[in-house]
Amino acid sequence: MQLQHVCIGGLFFRISQAERFLLEGVLPDYDKFHHSCFSKCNTIDVPVNIFVNKKNSTPYKKPDFTDGQTRKIWVGNNEIFVRESPRAFDNHLWECRIMPQKPLVEVYCGKPLIKKNTRNPIVSNPFGYPIDYLAAMHILSFYEGIIVHAAGIVWQDYGFLFPGRSGTGKSTFSKHFRDRNDSLCLSDDRIIIRKTKQHKFFMVGTPWLGEAGLCFNEKVCLNFLVFIRKSSRIKIVPVQKENVLDRFLPALSIPWYDSSATTKMLKFCATILMAIPVFELYCPKKITNIDEIMKEIISYAS
Repeated sequence: MQLQHVCIGGLFFRISQAERFLLEGVLPDYDKFHHSCFSKCNTIDVPVNIFVNKKNSTPYKKPDFTDGQTRKIWVGNNEIFVRESPRAFDNHLWECRIMPQKPLVEVYCGKPLIKKNTRNPIVSNPFGYPIDYLAAMHILSFYEGIIVHAAGIVWQDYGFLFPGRSGTGKSTFSKHFRDRNDSLCLSDDRIIIRKTKQHKFFMVGTPWLGEAGLCFNEKVCLNFLVFIRKSSRIKIVPVQKENVLDRFLPALSIPWYDSSATTKMLKFCATILMAIPVFELYCPKKITNIDEIMKEIISYAS
């Protein structure tokens, strides 16, 4: 198959086969994510080398992070090592080495990914979630960017970010903007925020879908940050800056096991919160006057 490069949040993952084999499998939900929505000067080129026979040099030490099930992560000298070992397989599924500063990603396929170990092995494409997600998280820390568990809505050319963990109402709220010509939901679950070289904050859609299944490879200036609170009555309340970070943190994708990346990301978050107006929106699940709510948020910041 022809290699399909992947671009997420202006990170252009340029996939190449470091050895001779046939790469099989089209990435689901990535159809829109093969080009950069940023200009060339704000697009970050990330080579991704895929290996079949070469082995990864995973550190001989206790992992810095484990999810208790399938994933182990080691933090090295400007390198991140990841091993994915589902219990259903005798061998690891894949290993990867992420070098955020270069940036560069190397993926080492395990035996379960190799369908036919012939002269030209047939290999299932490993580069999708979670490798792309982990790579993006670490690389963005060096390029003033971060992944946020949030819905991103474009309404009348304004960018609204609705952060929150699962169950906070992001997907339900996003459905109000589905199939409309005058608005767009960039994603109902994961959004990337980036600061460009022109010192503007943009939010970008990602292919990592939420319950509503909405995603677009588009960017828009970030204008408002809105926390959704469930209530029987609609109310919009401006939030004081000193009270925001604690509410924002649970929605951020930060590798707490990597102190260097964590420091950079927290500093970046502080710059976002200083620059963007923040509100709380109290509302029920079903909203009949959604446009009036968006207008009211804009008027508060005027």
